[in-house]
Amino acid sequence: MRFLIIISLVTIFVSCTRSDSPETELSNKSDLKSVSEINRHCGDTLFAAMYHIPATQDFFDNRAQFAGQPVDYFSEMLNASQKENLLKNFEQYFSQEDNNERLVQLSNQFLQWCDANEEIQQLQHQMSHEEFLALLYDSERFGYLFQPFNDRSLFQSKEYSSLDKVASLSSAQSHQILSTLITDLSMQGQSEFENDLNSLRTLIQ
Repeated sequence: MRFLIIISLVTIFVSCTRSDSPETELSNKSDLKSVSEINRHCGDTLFAAMYHIPATQDFFDNRAQFAGQPVDYFSEMLNASQKENLLKNFEQYFSQEDNNERLVQLSNQFLQWCDANEEIQQLQHQMSHEEFLALLYDSERFGYLFQPFNDRSLFQSKEYSSLDKVASLSSAQSHQILSTLITDLSMQGQSEFENDLNSLRTLIQ
């Protein structure tokens, strides 16, 4: 009788263990997005994300052509063949990566890059481009974006307002600042990403 009880307990344990394993495996992969899902989520913004995210920067042979350009520029300047080739390289990159944790991290970076870009676009609609940059310049959290320009006499002068200082930047420089911001946000973990998006929203309130 005792033997039968032991056998029954072992059978139940093995059965539970087997039933839990697939669920655990699926839960680990639940955050992994396919290339088609990322493409669908980002749309044409994906090409700008490929250019800026370190893992896929090498997809672009002539990076200088796109330096300092706005996000929309990438989709407008790339022809159908170039877009197809970039998407092909993107899919191949994902298919060759066998580290599931790395794939989840990478897919999140692209999703967050596209989300951050959309959020910043919406925030900028509430004010001028220069006003938005001035708020970034004055903020404790995002002021670091202007470090490359802090040695300029105009930026060091107290006679000029923050708006005057950011207005002195070229179009390419101001677009590069925003691209750097978006990329920096995208490389963070989800909680840090959400916190910084909330900080951006607070700036304009």
